[in-house]
Amino acid sequence: IMALIISGGLGFLLCADLADAWRTKRLPTLHTRLAWRVTLLLLFGGWVLFFLFERNNPQTLGGLPLFGKLLVSLFQSVTTRTAGFNTVDLAFCQEETLQMMMFLMLIGGCPGSTAGGIKTTTLAVLIVAIANNLKGFNRVIVMERTIPQERVIQALAILGITGAATWFGAIFLSAFEPSSFQGNLFEAVSALATVGLSTGLTASLCDASKLILCLYMFAGRIGPLTLAVYLTKPGPEQVIQYAREDISIG
Repeated sequence: IMALIISGGLGFLLCADLADAWRTKRLPTLHTRLAWRVTLLLLFGGWVLFFLFERNNPQTLGGLPLFGKLLVSLFQSVTTRTAGFNTVDLAFCQEETLQMMMFLMLIGGCPGSTAGGIKTTTLAVLIVAIANNLKGFNRVIVMERTIPQERVIQALAILGITGAATWFGAIFLSAFEPSSFQGNLFEAVSALATVGLSTGLTASLCDASKLILCLYMFAGRIGPLTLAVYLTKPGPEQVIQYAREDISIG
């Protein structure tokens, strides 16, 4: 099951490029190399953190042997970003565990995959851009390649829109539900990222809250692709060049 989940989260573009690179003995594209690295980082990081946070929790991993704890932790790390299966009752997980899972759901899988979220390459572009900025570079350089500045702006736009949508979703749910804000935020993130995990609140939600989740699931399925197409579509030619003026940041 974990192998199928990972394959679905990698997507056709990455798998096809890996197959072509192996067949033609060439180096995979920058897209593939970044997506692979971020995927492995998220899988390993989620595995380790879930184990550390829940290893002594008697209602989740506490009663399992060491191998069982490691296996369940790995499964939850794999499934959190796309599939939505769970082998422990998330209602009894620690708060830090749920926050980590929300981060993984928000990232999701690779472009062209069955997963939702902002995608692994979006996270990679943002991390690389921040690292280059801290080094004082005026370009985004990674693996001897330069990422276009437009991609950085698009990544920021996707992150900002998705983050704002999840936050407002939790606020809308809180207007109808007496549950904690974190519980409502978890439901909103899970719906928008099309994961399907829940801490047990979904069944007890009122009709208005369920309608909100339905809209978020629909938006999460078509939203990232639609947003990506809109952001990459060339706009009208700018015939007027305005004067440049700097502003203070931070």
